[in-house]
Amino acid sequence: MKNVMMVRGELVSLFNVDTFRRIVLEGVVPFVSQKVLNREKNTDIAAAKKTDEVIEYSSLDQDIKKDEYEEFDDYIESVIQFGYVTLFASAYPLAAFIAVAACAVEYRLDLFKMTKTCARPNSVARNDIGIWKYLLKSIVWLSAFTNCLIFSFSSRQMYNYLPEYFTLDETGEHNFKIGSGWVVIFFIFGVERLLILFGIFFDLAIPSTHPDVVMKEQRRHYLYSVLHQRARSTLRKH
Repeated sequence: MKNVMMVRGELVSLFNVDTFRRIVLEGVVPFVSQKVLNREKNTDIAAAKKTDEVIEYSSLDQDIKKDEYEEFDDYIESVIQFGYVTLFASAYPLAAFIAVAACAVEYRLDLFKMTKTCARPNSVARNDIGIWKYLLKSIVWLSAFTNCLIFSFSSRQMYNYLPEYFTLDETGEHNFKIGSGWVVIFFIFGVERLLILFGIFFDLAIPSTHPDVVMKEQRRHYLYSVLHQRARSTLRKH
């Protein structure tokens, strides 16, 4: 598809509709269902008072009736949103700002969902986010290639910067001038390789764990070893 306006139109419709859908399904629908459940509970309590019947509502009973929290859905939605923002950044730059605003709303909606509408999830310690980390990295590396293609072939962005290497036909499509195609290809893939090198450099230069966190973890392990040695020496004395 060599029409960036069509690409942008599809991205605007798909991305914006999907963002609005997530906010509605994760915010409005759970809020309404919670209100309905609270109204039914209040109705049962009011009816029980008329008949002098005692109804007990414990937090455990209410959690059992709630839906199970599915973390996979939240992960896949975040990854899809990240893909929209990075893979098609040249065609729809506004997606990054919409994603930031949507995330600011969604994290409050997720908090409401986890505390009010879903059963309390089990807390499991993890070192990282697992396979999702490698999936996000793959999207970042691929985005260098897709944005370069959009910049050079699917839009007139490169034509506006380097018009001497292109010609326009009757339909308004830009094509390579005879003998200059290799220059454009060399430039595009050179920029793509340069972006990948920058990504590798920053990936190696920026530590995955903050130095303060590493220091605190080392201190915690040191204190644990000292306490363990003191406990062993105390047991030997006795």
